[in-house]
Amino acid sequence: MSIVRRLLARLLARLPARLLACLPARLLATGLALAAAATVAACTTPAARPSTPAPRLVETSLAPLGGGAPRSLHEVASGRPMLIDMYATWCDGCRKQIAGLEALAARLGDRAVVVGVDVGDELDVARTFATREGIAYPTFADPEFTFADAMAVSDLPHLMVVDHDGAVVHRSQKLDADTEAVIERLIAP
Repeated sequence: MSIVRRLLARLLARLPARLLACLPARLLATGLALAAAATVAACTTPAARPSTPAPRLVETSLAPLGGGAPRSLHEVASGRPMLIDMYATWCDGCRKQIAGLEALAARLGDRAVVVGVDVGDELDVARTFATREGIAYPTFADPEFTFADAMAVSDLPHLMVVDHDGAVVHRSQKLDADTEAVIERLIAP
């Protein structure tokens, strides 16, 4: 279920049943369409605020899109700094960052890890997207928002820099000079 559908389902669940019964179907559909459009538009707003930081990387196992047993991102990092890209297949801002993240991953080599976490998409949709976009860095699926919720991620795109010890030291909505500077400081000798 996408983040838009998830948000709409939460909205509908909060409305009293008798109110839903009184609303004409056309009005309800129009309202839901406007809410969905606003949610998607918020994804691509460059000035959107970062989510509240989580102090530590949570121990959640995620399914690798390349196949294999679920793994925790602690295991993937193996004590190295890590940049986590939280994205969704429908998010244009997320898609636009992939090339920059690929270049960063190549430049960092083994000194740090870049990983992607697809949020809210079914596993087969996430795999198809990662393959079509040519994402070479490790990618994982979070279809039920377990990891995203635990890390207090409320908007996409969302980048987190995690230090050697698993502390979240930086959050951003885009790969920018500040984000890269944080990573460079973590890998400096």
